[in-house]
Amino acid sequence: MHLRPGHFRHGQPDLSAVHPGGSFWINDSFPLLDLPPGEDPRHNPRNRCIHGGYASVALVPIRNPDRIVGLLQFNDRRKGCFSLGTVELLEGIAAHIGAALTQRQADDGLRRSERKYRTLFESLAEGVALHEIVKDEAGKAVDYRILDVNPAYQRHTGIDAASAPGRLGSEIYGTLPPPFLVEYDRVANGGEDLAFETWFAPLARHFRISVVSHRQGQFATLFDDITRRRGREEELRQKTAEMERFTRMISHDLKAPLVTVGTFLGFVERDLEEGSLERLGKDLGFIRGATVKMARRLEDLLAISEVGRVVNAPEEVDLADLIRESVKTVAGAIAIAGVEVRIDASPVTLFGDRSQLEQVWQNLVENAVKYMGDQPSPRIDLGVVAQGDQTVFFVRDNGIGIDPRFHGRVFEPFEKLDAASEGTGLGLALVRRIVEIHQGRVWLESEGQGRGSRFLFTLPRALKGGESRG
Repeated sequence: MHLRPGHFRHGQPDLSAVHPGGSFWINDSFPLLDLPPGEDPRHNPRNRCIHGGYASVALVPIRNPDRIVGLLQFNDRRKGCFSLGTVELLEGIAAHIGAALTQRQADDGLRRSERKYRTLFESLAEGVALHEIVKDEAGKAVDYRILDVNPAYQRHTGIDAASAPGRLGSEIYGTLPPPFLVEYDRVANGGEDLAFETWFAPLARHFRISVVSHRQGQFATLFDDITRRRGREEELRQKTAEMERFTRMISHDLKAPLVTVGTFLGFVERDLEEGSLERLGKDLGFIRGATVKMARRLEDLLAISEVGRVVNAPEEVDLADLIRESVKTVAGAIAIAGVEVRIDASPVTLFGDRSQLEQVWQNLVENAVKYMGDQPSPRIDLGVVAQGDQTVFFVRDNGIGIDPRFHGRVFEPFEKLDAASEGTGLGLALVRRIVEIHQGRVWLESEGQGRGSRFLFTLPRALKGGESRG
């Protein structure tokens, strides 16, 4: 018996038969050779099976499941080989073949889908983690287990991607219950998809997280580490708030001399009308003082605006030399106040704009001298200390001190705790600006009135630059 594919069309009733299952068979095909071509009902006259001497022919369709996807053809040179029972048996075989083909096609489709999924899964820039909810005997969600993660998971979390699958959320993140268990359980059990941004305390990072469920009791998280973005947003928010405060203070501080000028211009007109030269000279003196004050403020504002924008060529600077040069700049005020200045600088090399770096120490020393008060033995100490992995510079005095309530205000532009003191109140604001340009921070320590002050600051950018070239 031979098996081959082909086309079929049933013949005359006395020579062939068609089964309800769609099969056709004939037990004596030779009489069909004697039919005139016009009477031959076959689709392919003078079939080569007949010419090959096959008397018995059966054609059995293969279905998948209701659509014909193939054909089994059975040929035998003997007559009368096929009966109804034989054809039904062959149809059973064809049904198994059809089912196997259907499964094979489904498996092939699944493998193609899995390859596409795996390619997408592994190439995503966002981290992806697949989980299943873990429940107790009462059916309450108590944890979740990680089933799979993509390579980006490690980049966003810092957790080894190879070690994550199979571990519980409470284990890998170190909290019980694990983070967002209630929300994840709700999504995994038919709730709506979820998307949110949050501070993820276990990893000390900000994340944008999307949660979907692809199967009952399971969920997938797609997440992105947005810590840097949130940091930039917070920095922008702070700078915007600072700019708004700065603008308000500028408006207020510049308005006073303008009011003075406007007021005394009216007095000048009256003086001229009355011919009072004595009063005229005094009134012009007030106008002159107001304009000088305004010019000084504008110069200070310009100095702050140029920090970070106008930069001299960076150079290596020895810390001890830098401090000594800064102290020389205010040597006159130091001598008049009789202040003892002590420098205890460890060997440190800075790298940056020397004039800006000098400005930091100069302004802090000048501020310390200005607010020394009636201290009988005034002293200023300058140096550097290590705090953990940070290098911290300090300027310490034994002057009048500052009430802790005002520590946050002293670095604001135009803030002067003593309104009668000289200056515009921009010296410490300029210090903060220069320190921030060097990726550092500045802060104040003082126990209050009469207890002295200590200004501390860091300059990571200047230190990194110096170390990389040392």
